[in-house]
Amino acid sequence: MAHYLDPKGDIPFRKVFGKHKDLCISLLNALLPVEAGRHVADIEFRANDVFSVFDGGKNTIADIYCVDDQGRKFLVEMQMFWTDEFKRRVLFNASKAYISELAEGDKFDRLKPVYSLNLLAESFEKTPEMADEYYHYYRHVNIRHPDRQIEGLELVFVELPKFKPANRAETKLRDLWLRYLTAIKEGAEEVPPDLLADPRTSLAVKLLEQSAYSREELLAKDRFWDWVSCQRTLITGSFREGMSTGMAQGLAQGRLEGERRQQFEIARQMKRENFPADAIARITKLSAEEIARL
Repeated sequence: MAHYLDPKGDIPFRKVFGKHKDLCISLLNALLPVEAGRHVADIEFRANDVFSVFDGGKNTIADIYCVDDQGRKFLVEMQMFWTDEFKRRVLFNASKAYISELAEGDKFDRLKPVYSLNLLAESFEKTPEMADEYYHYYRHVNIRHPDRQIEGLELVFVELPKFKPANRAETKLRDLWLRYLTAIKEGAEEVPPDLLADPRTSLAVKLLEQSAYSREELLAKDRFWDWVSCQRTLITGSFREGMSTGMAQGLAQGRLEGERRQQFEIARQMKRENFPADAIARITKLSAEEIARL
């Protein structure tokens, strides 16, 4: 009997969507607000460091960075934890991608739209009026005339814990991909039958079979989930400490200080566990210089 990995994990997520163009294209078309007739047809994966020259010392690596045959750029990130600075980091990443290929002297009409798709394993909109809203779409529009838009940056945040599968015979592709990301748990021996009925999600399920991973990949997977467990503990402690400090210095400043301490503590632990430097940078969002000094 097959055993499956959680698709939200760093290793399987990149293996499924970062190495299989058809699956990544399907995910983008299902979850992004792409206009009819302008769906993503073909993509080219890009290295995450192609626009690192713009980072100003800040590490802002996305899980997947690709460009389609129309020149549009797509950033995809699976985020396990929510922090207040995450939206700003997403905007920062998308802005860098937007200007990354504009050389000095180029005309601005060469700039192509950037779509940022952010899948969140935690909820962040917790007010009663948004209790059931899991899909959040941001773009630049005229406040009085929302149909008037400045094209360039389009940001999508999906709160996975809020997603509830539709109870209907014909399931839309968006629901299939979201069910794929939420219904398959680490070590599961069975998957929902509707995922196996569609050829795209069926292939994605097969790519989660534990037998398809090398020993090194499985060890890296285990280290990732150990890190997740550790970070959840640290977030709780750091948040409380930050809140305590914030009572004297201001809640916002205290929270930021707590998050910063948490990042450095996680990086120290990962270095002790011999994680590669690029993995530490990707997960903690610290710069290479900050990690080297630990």
